[in-house]
Amino acid sequence: MYNEFDVVRLKELSIDATHVKVGDIGAIIVVFEGDMYEVEFVNNQGKVIEILTLHAKQIEKIDGSGSLITNFKRRKNKNV
Repeated sequence: MYNEFDVVRLKELSIDATHVKVGDIGAIIVVFEGDMYEVEFVNNQGKVIEILTLHAKQIEKIDGSGSLITNFKRRKNKNV
């Protein structure tokens, strides 16, 4: 359903979530079987605030044209 580095918005909180809220933006960093994804959430400065394993129903893909998202993708590409 989703791919690594897709930018997503959190639709439903995970029990494990402590630093993110519904509507926060992150990027998929690992794709697991069974529609499960590891998602890294960042703040406006691009600093990681939380990494969660989420089901596809808990996230939705968004357009990656925003400045926060563009900066996140640039930072990820530098680490590759």
